Parts: sequence; structure tokens; C-alpha cells
Amino acid sequence: FIPIALGSAIYPAFSKYFKEDKSQLKNTFEKSFVILSIIAIPLSFGMFAISSDIINLVYPSYQSSIPVLQIFSASFFFMFLNSPLGLSLSACDRQKMNTRNSFISMMTNLILNWIFIPNFGIVGAAGASVISFMVLFALNFIESKKTIYFSTAYIFKNLFKIILASFIMFLSVLFFKQYINFVHQISIQAPEL
Repeated sequence: FIPIALGSAIYPAFSKYFKEDKSQLKNTFEKSFVILSIIAIPLSFGMFAISSDIINLVYPSYQSSIPVLQIFSASFFFMFLNSPLGLSLSACDRQKMNTRNSFISMMTNLILNWIFIPNFGIVGAAGASVISFMVLFALNFIESKKTIYFSTAYIFKNLFKIILASFIMFLSVLFFKQYINFVHQISIQAPEL
């Protein structure tokens, strides 16, 4: 929902700036990429850290789905950030490139599912999905860079800060979640006493 909502807001700006002001297009793209990174990266780390707690709370009989949720947590980053990349290509009259990249990603997913599912089951399907999101991200990133000429130094500098902060959050969640779970168990079982 969040990438779609932001995409609806930035697509008209991308289109306008592509025709009128390329420097403003570059700035808008960089800011939207960083904003979505600020949401997606902590979400990925956080989901990975508490995936077992979520499954145990919602579907305790499906313990085998914990690694699937952990693998899918990595996809948040790529799913979120494919939004401004794909939109930038479409807004800059590169729809065919965007469609081609989506097709390559889809074929990657189909081939990897064909290879991974017989050997790894649902975990293989989750891994194939994440890899196909990564492929789409890489292709769209390269094409967007050729189209918008955004600063990779600015993007990577901000990504490094966000990843570092998210990793610290991840370690904190792993450390404190035993106490949070303990408190959670007390709050759930207290009425039964």
C-alpha cells in the first residue's frame, strides 16, 4: 500500500519534471528513493527479527512457515524500491524498458520456482520470489540511472546510514524481545487466572 500511495503522488511530478526540469526530476527521485528506504529497510529487519513471534501468535501450528516469512522479509526492500524505479521509467517514456524488465523478472521467478520448489518446497518458492524481486530491482536501477542520472553516491550514502540504523534496531529487538514476549504472555494469560 505505501509504495502505491507514494507512487500515485510522485508519478505526475516525475512526468512533469521529465519534460520541464531534469534536475528537479533527479532530486525528486532521490528523495522518494530515500523516503521509501527509510520505511522498507527497518521493516525488513524488523519483520525478520519478529517473524517467529508473529507466526507463534497468529498461526502457532505452522512453525514451518517461519523461514518463509523470514525470507519474504528481505523482499520488502526490493518491493518498496521498485516502485519509484518503475514509475520513473514509465514517467520518462521508457514503458517498454519497464515491461521488459518485469518480463525478465517473471521468467526468472518461473525458472527458479521450477528448480527450487521440488528441492526446497515453499521455502524455495519464497527464495525464488525474493531473487526475482532483486533481478527486477537491479534492472530497473540500471535503466533509471541511465534515464535520470541520479547520484548513486547520494543513494548509497543514505542506504548505508539506514541499513546501519536498521541493523542496530534488529539487534535491539533480538535482545529485548524475550522481555517483550514475557510481558505479552502475562497480558494474555492474566485473565485466565
